[in-house]
Amino acid sequence: MIKRYILIVFSLFLICYFAPGLNNGNAPDRILWQPGYKLQWKDFKGKPDNNAKWKATTICEIKAEFPFSETSNKYYAIVKCYFIKSKSWVKKDPTDYLLNHEQMHFDMGEVFCRKMRKEFSEKTFSNNVFAKESQKIYEKTMKDYAKEQELYDKETNHSLIKEKQEEWNQKIAAELEALEKYKLN
Repeated sequence: MIKRYILIVFSLFLICYFAPGLNNGNAPDRILWQPGYKLQWKDFKGKPDNNAKWKATTICEIKAEFPFSETSNKYYAIVKCYFIKSKSWVKKDPTDYLLNHEQMHFDMGEVFCRKMRKEFSEKTFSNNVFAKESQKIYEKTMKDYAKEQELYDKETNHSLIKEKQEEWNQKIAAELEALEKYKLN
């Protein structure tokens, strides 16, 4: 009886521990940024803000975890960008052009993930300051990310200024390419 109980508890632990990785870390409400994946309007599940002047909103989450590696005897960063379906919305009559604008918001999230991964890879922390220093890096990156998202929408007027939209498309693509070394494996 006790062996059976231990086996059940151990099995539940394995399921809970490994289940999030079964679908590449995606919960039903999230889409992990991946090269080649393009958002579709069906991904936007949130309720539209009818008071907003713009026609769509993309909400991304940048999640950072800092596990400890027994082999290297140090902490390391796992940083991921997710599109949040339930908070992202679109109003009536969406276009492919607008979807591209929203995709750039998602791609920009990945750019800042890569910037954060790069910064963590270039620093060495002692265990006693790791938590404090990693929090500083995360907060600074998130602040810069928020500013860049705001600037993007301002300069493109939420995609309405086509020349600026094209400039941003090229800029974000170039940043992703320049930071290719820091993509998730």
